[in-house]
Amino acid sequence: MATHRFFLCLFSLCILVASCKNDTKEGNLETATEHTVTTKKDLTEEEREARNVQANNMMVKAMTTEDVSTFTRGLVTVSMSETLANTDEEFTLLAPENGAFNILGDGQTILNDPSQREALKKLLQSHIVVGTVDSATMFQEVQKSETLTLTTINGEKLVVSKEGDNLIVTNQNGTKATIGKSDIKGSNGVLHVLDTLLQ
Repeated sequence: MATHRFFLCLFSLCILVASCKNDTKEGNLETATEHTVTTKKDLTEEEREARNVQANNMMVKAMTTEDVSTFTRGLVTVSMSETLANTDEEFTLLAPENGAFNILGDGQTILNDPSQREALKKLLQSHIVVGTVDSATMFQEVQKSETLTLTTINGEKLVVSKEGDNLIVTNQNGTKATIGKSDIKGSNGVLHVLDTLLQ
């Protein structure tokens, strides 16, 4: 009889412990669910807009434009990604198409020689203009004044002119490049593709 009573008490104790554990699990589940509901709130219109702006910055635009992947790789090499991703600034990228870099030759060039990082940075900066200038603005200004002068982020002057239906960009050394694909717009600027490297 004593043995029977002992097992009955033990059984009751097990049920009591099991029900306490179950209550704790349910309590934890309710807390977790409440936490998920409060942290997974809908984004405000302002937050959505900010994310959209950041997702379409000029560095992203350059990286998603296959024609200028060599130029983009150079920007990453010289750590200019953050500059172009800064949506508080506006830029016009006059990015040479991939084939334009063939002029640098094969082998150890400015593109892949660590000792020439500063020279590469200067070269790439001479293709980046402060502010947003789309092709319509260029055409209008050139029609009014025959030329339009742009200033790059390293202070060089580029002159835009017109030959036939084409817009031509000439640097201070007299190197000319034709704008091909144009007006690839980002949240903080615009990208135009050049057929030649402005050396």
